[in-house]
Amino acid sequence: MEQHAADWRSPKSDGGVFEGFNDAGIETFTEHPVEKEGREAVQNALDPVKNPAEPVRVEIHLSELGPGEIPGAKTLGHMFDACISTIHKMADLNHGPSADKRALDFFNKAKLDLHSRTRLIRISDYNTTGLVGATDGLIGSPWYNLVKGRGLNNKGASAGGSFGIGKMASFACSRSRTVFYGTRVDGRDSYIGVTRLQSYATSWKDSRAEELFSGTGYYAQGTDMHAIPGPCPLRDTPRTEDGTDVYILDAMGQGDDILEDFRRAVLMNFFITIYEKNLIVRLSDEAGLNVTISKATLGREISRLREREDTDETRDLAEYYDILRHEDADDPDTYLELWPNSDGFGKEFGFHADDCRLLLKKGDGLNRQILVTRRTGMRLFEWNRFSASQSFTGILRITGDAMNAVYREMEVPSHDKWNPDRCEDPRRKVRGGINYHAAYRNLRAQIGKLIEENCRTSDDGSVSAYGMEDFFLADETTVKEKETKAKAAAAPAKRKIRTKKQNPTTHRHVDPDTLGEQAAPGRKNDAQQPKGRSGGPHHPHDKEWSGPKQDVSMRVLPVDPMRGAYQIRFRAPRDRADAKIVLYGSPERTSNKGKGSYGLAFSAAQRDGRLLAPAGNELVLGPVEKGEIVTIPFTLALPGLFMMEANYYEAK
Repeated sequence: MEQHAADWRSPKSDGGVFEGFNDAGIETFTEHPVEKEGREAVQNALDPVKNPAEPVRVEIHLSELGPGEIPGAKTLGHMFDACISTIHKMADLNHGPSADKRALDFFNKAKLDLHSRTRLIRISDYNTTGLVGATDGLIGSPWYNLVKGRGLNNKGASAGGSFGIGKMASFACSRSRTVFYGTRVDGRDSYIGVTRLQSYATSWKDSRAEELFSGTGYYAQGTDMHAIPGPCPLRDTPRTEDGTDVYILDAMGQGDDILEDFRRAVLMNFFITIYEKNLIVRLSDEAGLNVTISKATLGREISRLREREDTDETRDLAEYYDILRHEDADDPDTYLELWPNSDGFGKEFGFHADDCRLLLKKGDGLNRQILVTRRTGMRLFEWNRFSASQSFTGILRITGDAMNAVYREMEVPSHDKWNPDRCEDPRRKVRGGINYHAAYRNLRAQIGKLIEENCRTSDDGSVSAYGMEDFFLADETTVKEKETKAKAAAAPAKRKIRTKKQNPTTHRHVDPDTLGEQAAPGRKNDAQQPKGRSGGPHHPHDKEWSGPKQDVSMRVLPVDPMRGAYQIRFRAPRDRADAKIVLYGSPERTSNKGKGSYGLAFSAAQRDGRLLAPAGNELVLGPVEKGEIVTIPFTLALPGLFMMEANYYEAK
């Protein structure tokens, strides 16, 4: 092999594919890139564990690079210039659209940053194997798959990552799309730089590029672009044990505190892994910050995050953490540990009884969702829309090899959804003897069954939550009418919504004695209604309102949809003398929020035991206090399972 001094080089791509600036892999991570990089980097560290009896340790360190400290900065600047020149040349030759402004802005800014002080993020892992294959560049090795491969994967069935796309998150975090990898394997150090730009030409003849180069360049030694022996010059302290370092040049973040974004990402995505003592994360910078997130500090870190960011997401995180803390508690009225496979479920797929467990918490005001995780403990997604008369929250831990292998196959590249269609053989509807649609459908049904059996508020299974029984009529005629409607709505309920748009002013007949002082629909009770400015009856719905307010997260939860029973829950954003809710039904499929929505009429509602007076799809609540958790049990005029959204308004 011909030897050359270490420098930036790009392979020639004459006659090959021209790589444009808009890289689909990088674009996947451009929204909230730091949080996504935190998720991907830690996940990648958890896969090549060296000693499973010890936790993987990850260090995220922030420092600064001065002008000229970037290896090969001069050549890298020439590559940026060549990309700029190529963009202009192609625009001139095509006599069409002007040059790509977004790409030009990127390369011009990247050039300037080479001569400025820039941020450097180093993400290092320990108790890992390192990038095996770095010294010889073996095709198919972990080093080759990370540095040079696209869409390659050689990880096991229980691994967190599987698509080879997560490495693009590091480039999305860099304002110059430039990353260095350093590794130590069996005591031997090596490193390489990678930049993902776009294809470029260094010379032109007439309208043809004489030499066209790949958009991926390498800071390497030799024309074969192998890793450079020795420690990476960007490392601030020598590495003494095997593992991998990822250096993100010119690191970007959401605001100035990039480490705070990483800190949040670690807590939101790996709190289970940390709690189970399989991961310790340390964050540090040159100014002296030194934070360790371990099982011992996890509770304090979650509390700190909640104080900084009081949202549904962080409140749910605190509840999940509470479940972990009480998984061995002898308190079946609140905390349950269930084994979905214990009754033989999953045998047809080769699952074992201890392949997964469901941790449940029952109580008031919980999110009615199940957080789904696989072996590493990384957050995947939350399952919802389970039927239960008592609110709950929970964690599904899939840890067995057989189940991990099956459900990993269904996982989309972003690791936030399972899609059985990814696994199907169109001709036989199975792959490898596994019917993935059945595996997905049956697991969800099994979880729903366990929730329904264990989250009831009465022994006979009837719904009595939140005082909703006060809204149901006892006379035999009405019960029969309701049963008829429920049967008619049963099939549509499985498809979320398949019903005609209803008149928002239509009300189900309600006995006035059942609703106390609320007048029956269709009747006037002027004695209870003050006169308005016009001399007619005045109603609180006639006030002037501002909204809908966007800073309120409204949850609409099913209690007993076949009887029209639901619940709205939200946290009041500020003190107001009056507030109201406007309820809408949503079409099953729409790409535009609000498009095709229609009013859903309330039948009855209450707040803190006080009956409210709905007007069509509007419900005035009365005064609210900042931070108050407002819970509104209600029934609809038309029973059935609907997709709904509730808008929040405040009195002016």
